[in-house]
Amino acid sequence: MVNASLGTSAPPPLTIRDAIARHPGTLYVVSAGNSNADADSAAGASYPCDFGSSEATVNAGGELPNVLCVAASTHRDERASFSNYGARSVDLAAPGLTIYSTTYDGGYGYKSGTSMSSPMVAGAAALLWSAQPSASVAAVKTALLEGTDAVSWDLPIGGGRLNVDRSLTIAGVQSSGNAGAGTATPTQPPATAAPAPPASPPSGDPSPTAPPAPPLVPATPVPAPPAGPQGTTDAGTAGTPSGTAKKKSKRKRSKHRRKKRAQKRQQERRRRT
Repeated sequence: MVNASLGTSAPPPLTIRDAIARHPGTLYVVSAGNSNADADSAAGASYPCDFGSSEATVNAGGELPNVLCVAASTHRDERASFSNYGARSVDLAAPGLTIYSTTYDGGYGYKSGTSMSSPMVAGAAALLWSAQPSASVAAVKTALLEGTDAVSWDLPIGGGRLNVDRSLTIAGVQSSGNAGAGTATPTQPPATAAPAPPASPPSGDPSPTAPPAPPLVPATPVPAPPAGPQGTTDAGTAGTPSGTAKKKSKRKRSKHRRKKRAQKRQQERRRRT
C-alpha cells in the first residue's frame, strides 16, 4: 500500500502511470487535488487521481483499478471548499481540514488539503491488511468504499466519507454497532484463556512441597562462677586474693617490721658500748 499525497494536471505523466500499472498487487491511495475543480473534466483532471477513473482520457492510457482517489471533508461532513470533486474520478472523502500534523521544521501544526485526507484512507487500508494479510487489493478497496457513510455533497463525489469501523465489519474483522449489517464472523478463532493457577492452601496448613522446618535447639545456659566467702571471689577464679590471704600477708609484714626494729636497737647498743 502506498500513500501518494501529490498530483499534477495534464499532460499526464505516463512514467508514473507505468510504475503503478506494474504493481497491481499494491493499492495506491492518492489525493484528489486542491483546485476546487471537476476531476471528471479534461480541464480539471489531476493525476495520478484520474488514473483510477474509467473515464480517464485516452492519453492517460485507461483505468488503473489499484488507484483510490480521496477528496477532503470537514468536521461537519461537508466537502472542503478547496477540494477537487468528480463522480467518476474521486472515490470517497476523508477529513482534510485543519488536521494536526508534522511540519517541515520538525514541529507540529495544523494543515489542510487533500494531502491530509489520503493518509487517513491509507491508514485504514493498512489496518485492514494487518487483520487480513491475505486480502487482495480489490477486497480492501471494496471494503473501504462500501464502508463509507453516505453524505449529501454540494458537488458530486463518487462515495461517502470514510468510516473505518464499518469497513472493518464489511471485511469480516469485527462486529460493529454502527455498521447496521449484522454481526460479522471473526476471521481468527478467539484466544483461549490460560488456566488459572491452583488456589493456595488455607492459611496455617503446611505446604505439600516445602520441607519441614528443623527443630529448635535450646540454648545451653552458662553457669555463673561460685561466690567466695562473705561475697568475695576466690583467688583462683578472678586472680584476686581472698580475705584470709590478706590477713596472713599483713601479719607477716608486721612481724618483719618488728624484727627489723629489734635488730636496729641491738646495733645501736653495740655502738654505745
